[in-house]
Amino acid sequence: MQKLLPKNKKGIGVLGVFLIVFSMVVLVVGGLALGGVLGGKQTTVDDNGEPIEVEERTCPSDQPTVDVIATDPLSGGAVTIGADGIVNQVKKDGIFSQDANDPSSAFIGPVTFGASGTEFEKGDDVVLLIGGANYINKTVEIKNLKCGVNRVSADIYATDSGALDLLDDTLNKVTDDAIGGATNITSASGSLSFIVDLRGVTDQYTGDLLVTLEGNDTQIDTFEVSGNNIIDAEFGEGTTYTLFSAEGTSPTVKMAFVVGGLLSGRNINEKYTVTLNPEAGKTIGAGTLTSKIYANVYSAQACVDIVDGKSVFRERCWEDTRGTLMAEDTWTDHDALIE
Repeated sequence: MQKLLPKNKKGIGVLGVFLIVFSMVVLVVGGLALGGVLGGKQTTVDDNGEPIEVEERTCPSDQPTVDVIATDPLSGGAVTIGADGIVNQVKKDGIFSQDANDPSSAFIGPVTFGASGTEFEKGDDVVLLIGGANYINKTVEIKNLKCGVNRVSADIYATDSGALDLLDDTLNKVTDDAIGGATNITSASGSLSFIVDLRGVTDQYTGDLLVTLEGNDTQIDTFEVSGNNIIDAEFGEGTTYTLFSAEGTSPTVKMAFVVGGLLSGRNINEKYTVTLNPEAGKTIGAGTLTSKIYANVYSAQACVDIVDGKSVFRERCWEDTRGTLMAEDTWTDHDALIE
């Protein structure tokens, strides 16, 4: 019988050689592909045609979800929380926002926890703003999400309004009334001082505190503050807040300063000395009912805000850019008279 194909030296036909080589190529490529699928990776080639592996963005079964186990570090108790989320976020100056250069970055609003919760993509980063009733909102970042439930733990502090008192320079509590009473701040022809006394609550944390002061602009030139744990002695932004509406008769002078939070078991009570410097030739407190002091305190927490039309998370808020009050607590104020 006529031989249709010549044999090689080992007696294998050219077609047989081709089939063997082809089978080997299929096995290699198939093995790479199978390995890519089983290993959660995809196989592609680089500019030189060499095979490379890249991370697969999908999961074979359970898509990434998140879960936050929240605990009050002072009581040790579990805390029921809710959350909003931003996926593939960027952070700058204490603000988490969407990444304009990443199409996958987005504010996703409420996030549900656990295996049946909100689904993400494998490899996503997510920042959550978590909070609960009478707890201080905070942000929690979970990066490079894996398939299944991505579970983290977070401390979250219970909080309530502390106590604000104004004391004279001999540490006597002054009458809480702008028209005065039994104990007032004593007037002076030069600078004078009084004390802002802040007291927290047992087993709670206040968060950073914004203290606002208002006085008679005709007599008072400037305010100065001194004491421990001051974050910003001249928080000018605070004087522009809607929450700082004038209580006194115009013209008034405003001052705002920020201090670190009061933590039970650490610094539950702090005192700050406020010095008032007079306008040239003026006596602070001269005349009748002329120099009233109005003091207020607000506790900070993280909040959702709007910047350039997009939702962002601020790590520390008393008020958002729309003038909406975002403080966790507004303390009972204390008014006083200098006379």
